[in-house]
Amino acid sequence: MAIYHYSGSVVTRSKKGAAAKASGARGSTKGDRRVAVSSVVAAAAYRAGEDLTLVWEKNPFARYLLAVDPEYAFPEQDGDKSIEIMTQTSTQFDYSRKGDVAYKEIFAPAGAPAWVFDRETLWNKVENSEKRVDSMLARHIDAALPVELGLKECKAMVKEFVEKNFVVKGMVADVAFHDMKSHNPHVHIMLTTRELEGDGFAAKKCAAWMVEFASGKGRVLVNSGPLEQEREAWAVSCNKALEEAGRQERIDHRSFKDQGIDKVPTFHIGKNAWYLEKTGIATNLMSRFKDIVLHNAAMEKLREFQKAIQAKPFYKLSVLEKAREALHWFFDRKHQEMAGLKHPEKER
Repeated sequence: MAIYHYSGSVVTRSKKGAAAKASGARGSTKGDRRVAVSSVVAAAAYRAGEDLTLVWEKNPFARYLLAVDPEYAFPEQDGDKSIEIMTQTSTQFDYSRKGDVAYKEIFAPAGAPAWVFDRETLWNKVENSEKRVDSMLARHIDAALPVELGLKECKAMVKEFVEKNFVVKGMVADVAFHDMKSHNPHVHIMLTTRELEGDGFAAKKCAAWMVEFASGKGRVLVNSGPLEQEREAWAVSCNKALEEAGRQERIDHRSFKDQGIDKVPTFHIGKNAWYLEKTGIATNLMSRFKDIVLHNAAMEKLREFQKAIQAKPFYKLSVLEKAREALHWFFDRKHQEMAGLKHPEKER
């Protein structure tokens, strides 16, 4: 049945160390470590299942790459001087053999230049618009598609959602549909963070588009205002599409707690865990998932039993309350032990 999943993240570069400071790239200078570098071109290539090449164009950040790893760069030499002028580096990201991409399309505001619709050009311009080592390169949305809908219905739904929530504001959205024939059809939406201006992007990011994100890893978005609005809009779009398709299923962006539902929420299971499960290999992730399903089934049976005997005043319903508490306690204890935590003492 249709499930709700809509999460946000950011594609960022890494924190900058002393090597970056010495090379002249702007940004944080805490620490003296050389760390892996993330690329928005690589992210776009993976999601679209394409072969894309990242090309640096006189970007100060390229000097940082050279300081970290000389193999990144193809520098110009100037006599006996050390390498000072970084004209261009290039890196190829080939995901053309990725087989789960069902459809991809770029959406842009009216009047956008033609290069916007070329994926390699688009994300190279984004990459070269950012000079900082710790730059936020793009926003990324990952959302589950209703399994009851086909690719045609999903394309129409996502197009309307993207245009109403992102493109109308001036963002460029790169959309890719994955796993449409599996139990986990989903869509990836990559969004630009700067407005289009002339033959490139504006000098500053658009403040109205900014969303909060966890500063620890710089990746996962918190429930900021814009994200919560998008989550609700996604539920409305999916339910509208399901209704138009004549389906009875509906989804809700609210948590079980906010809906007043006494259930433990499940979580997203990646394709790797599903594959291991099919091949008979047990994983902690699938074990937790199955425990939640069994726990929710036991709670549902308890609720049905309580409803069936509600009309019998002689029955002590407090017994059912204790049974419910016991189910929750055993469930919490098992999962805390699996996480390596000390389980709470049972109250007497």
